Amino acid sequence: MTRLRHWPWTKIVLVLSLALNLAVAGAVVGALSHREDTARRMPFDRDRSLFALIAVLPPERREALHDALGGIRDGHRDGRQEQARLRGALLDSLRARELSATDLTRLLAAQRGIRAEGAERIESALAGEIMRMTPEERAEYAGRLERFSRFRKDDRPPPH
Repeated sequence: MTRLRHWPWTKIVLVLSLALNLAVAGAVVGALSHREDTARRMPFDRDRSLFALIAVLPPERREALHDALGGIRDGHRDGRQEQARLRGALLDSLRARELSATDLTRLLAAQRGIRAEGAERIESALAGEIMRMTPEERAEYAGRLERFSRFRKDDRPPPH
């Protein structure tokens, strides 16, 4: 029996076909998981607008923001340690035989306070970086924010 000489090309074609099929499957899964109705069912997704404000900054501005935040890392580290302590206390409360609504509310509020302090530090540094932008840079930044789905003026899903 003779061997086919085109066998290496067949392998290459099969591998490329498999790669294309996986890419299409990944695109479908990605499109389905990022649909607007999926995002609306997740109540905290809209609260992550600070991420969007940073994500659409030009790379050099993000670098400057990162450098500016580097000076306040000690406060961030302290906040993370306190957050970890509060998470441990929350877990202990949840495992306890008796659960006090007052204690639970106090722990959740303390965690929210630490997150708010961190957000305030980031917002302050971000505001300083935006203030250093020229009017043209700010207009371009606003355009990028508007294209980012969380910053649509009328809060409707984008047209398909």
